[in-house]
Amino acid sequence: MEDETKNLLTETAKIRFYIMNLIFRNGNQSVKIMSTRALAEQFDVARGTVRAVVEKMVEEKYLITRRGIGTFTNPSKAFCRLQKVPPKLIGIKMQGGDQFFLDPPAMRTLAALLEAFSRRNFIVRFLNGSAERGEDSIYELEHAYVDGIVACNVPHVFLYEAGERLPTASINLSGKIFPESEPFVQIRIVWNHAVKKVAELLGGTPLFVCREADLPAALAEALSGLEMETVSGKFEELRNLPELPGGVILAPEHLADFHQLLQSRGTSWRECKPFLLIQPSEPLPFWCFASPRDAAFRRSAEVLDGLLNGGLRKEDFPPEILEYELTEQNQ
Repeated sequence: MEDETKNLLTETAKIRFYIMNLIFRNGNQSVKIMSTRALAEQFDVARGTVRAVVEKMVEEKYLITRRGIGTFTNPSKAFCRLQKVPPKLIGIKMQGGDQFFLDPPAMRTLAALLEAFSRRNFIVRFLNGSAERGEDSIYELEHAYVDGIVACNVPHVFLYEAGERLPTASINLSGKIFPESEPFVQIRIVWNHAVKKVAELLGGTPLFVCREADLPAALAEALSGLEMETVSGKFEELRNLPELPGGVILAPEHLADFHQLLQSRGTSWRECKPFLLIQPSEPLPFWCFASPRDAAFRRSAEVLDGLLNGGLRKEDFPPEILEYELTEQNQ
């Protein structure tokens, strides 16, 4: 029963999204939709499923039935009635596309992305299907009815299928390199500059990495590439070290405890430097890995604006690299 329900919901969404796209693309103009039989044949679904979707959308006033003539879209329900040409619709794909929830950092990331695209007068919809298999990606893209794609940390299989079909901007927070011949525009965020600054600040002294800090894989890889002694462990293990290291990468919730530890050892925060990935709530000194995330989102919106509205091609946008920076926050 669960599988049947899942399939029914999928077929229902296919028909609904098709009709919503007609309304969106035709603005103030009322257009006739295909017959129930034709829709069922085109989307390979049961006529009863089509009829249920159409009846619901008539009830919602998205559609108007004219006896003896057919069923039409309702211009009064147009999404962009004040614009002669509707704005471009961008599909947003985040990671695998099927997250159960978004934690606070992910919500802040999404808010920054939406802000960047709102400034270019785009409208967006979220693509929540699985991005792990090519056939799943193709299926979702064929029924998304979007003009372009912005993808953040998305598997390559989805990026490739999207780039083959639509203008696509990929924001890669892991710094992974794809060949320049790929069909999508690449914006990579890397840690190289920031970790070199960490090494300079430590001056040959060890770095302690707290497991609670939950280092991104790309940062851990960048740190491993430096000739610098790195030790990892839980924050509590730091208290038992006979000698404090030159620096510690902390979870933000441990910053206050860390400063208390320094005080108990008679050590300055400049001698044992705290590094954080996320802004803490306490007004205490630390060094922060400052993400170029917002700049990457603005650039991705600029890229899609150029591809969709500016007559530019994918070849006009070579792969771009943005760097994390290390900034001192002496509050």
